[in-house]
Amino acid sequence: MTERKQRKQELKRQNERLEEFASVVSHDLRNPLNVAQGHLELARERGDETHFEKAGSALDRMGSLIADLLALARQGLVVSDTEPVELETVVRQAWANVETEESTLVVDTSAEIEADRG
Repeated sequence: MTERKQRKQELKRQNERLEEFASVVSHDLRNPLNVAQGHLELARERGDETHFEKAGSALDRMGSLIADLLALARQGLVVSDTEPVELETVVRQAWANVETEESTLVVDTSAEIEADRG
C-alpha cells in the first residue's frame, strides 16, 4: 500500500511539472507568434515588405524555441547555462520585436542579469 501511495505522489508531482512545462512552452511561443501575425497583418495593410522580414525573424525565433524545448523535454537537459547578460541588450532586443509607433526607448542602466541568453 505504501508503494502505491508513493507512486501516486510521484505521478502527481510529474503531472504538476508537465503542466508547468506546458504553461512555459505556450507562453514562450505565444509572443513570437503574435509578433509574426502582427507583422503579416501590417505587411498586408501597408504593403511594406520589411514587415515580412520581421515576421520571418519571429518565426525563426519560434523554431529555435521549439528545438530547445524539444531537447529539454526529450532528454531532460538544461538547454543552456546562465551567464551574465547586459540588461540593455535584452531590452533592446525585446523592443525590436514589437510595434512601437512613435515611442522611444531609453535604457538608463548598465546592469547585468544572470540569464539564459536565448
